[in-house]
Amino acid sequence: MFLVYGDIAVDVIITGAKISHGTDSKGRVNFYPGGSAANQAVWLSRMGTPTRFLGMIGDDPIGQFLKDDLLKENIDARVIVSKYPTGAVAVFISPDGERSMIPDRGANIFLPLSAITTELLEGITHVHITGYSFTAPEQLETTMKMIDIARKNELTISLDPSAHLLIEEYPGLQEFLNLTRGITYFFPNYAEGSHLAKEKEPEKIVRFLLQYYENVILKLGSGGALIGTPKELIPIPGEAVEAIDTTGAGDSFCGAFLASIYQGKSLSTAAKTANKVAARVVAKYGARPQLDE
Repeated sequence: MFLVYGDIAVDVIITGAKISHGTDSKGRVNFYPGGSAANQAVWLSRMGTPTRFLGMIGDDPIGQFLKDDLLKENIDARVIVSKYPTGAVAVFISPDGERSMIPDRGANIFLPLSAITTELLEGITHVHITGYSFTAPEQLETTMKMIDIARKNELTISLDPSAHLLIEEYPGLQEFLNLTRGITYFFPNYAEGSHLAKEKEPEKIVRFLLQYYENVILKLGSGGALIGTPKELIPIPGEAVEAIDTTGAGDSFCGAFLASIYQGKSLSTAAKTANKVAARVVAKYGARPQLDE
């Protein structure tokens, strides 16, 4: 069983709007279950991986909606209810399908140390974490406890940095690299990888990050992916698709990749599968659309 630790939130997705400062603008507003870690847990589960999720919600209708959604996805949802409001993310979708996000992490920041228990890790073989869990002083100690206990139990660990500009604010890029050194699978997209490595060329980005991580899977959007291992770099071609919403592209890629690893597939096969899933996701709205068979 895989354990996913991190954010759960409601996505408020705004499309078709040309914002006029100081007045009203027409557009469409829709609500979807989200949160980077919760999204990745859903894709893991949908692809047949037994999945447990640890996160925190508020004592409010949105939080209950998000928890119920995880349960419907056959996820062992260890969701703690707090006095803080459930997290929410405003997502603005541009005409080319690219998204810009404003996250209010709400209750996610306050997940307590006491949530990381021996019982939580019973039956777990792998722990997956997202970068948001490093971006608040209130949560960093809990996140590091999760990593430490996973290492002591000799579990594999994966990490999607997911929020490089927030990481730059806290704990800082170099400190983030130092804290996460040795993680088994690292999943930056191009912007995240370039920012962390201070390089522009994908090959140089991956080689830099291999100084810190066992395997690097650099997500390149329509350009596919570049996998780095201690022995080789493996380019993976992209999938042709007309994107309308890239909100869940990276999350679905991570979930599909890790599900393939759970099934014993090679890194290259896992990346090809992940590309195909992500390409189908960006052709629909929301981070967790139902995909046609």
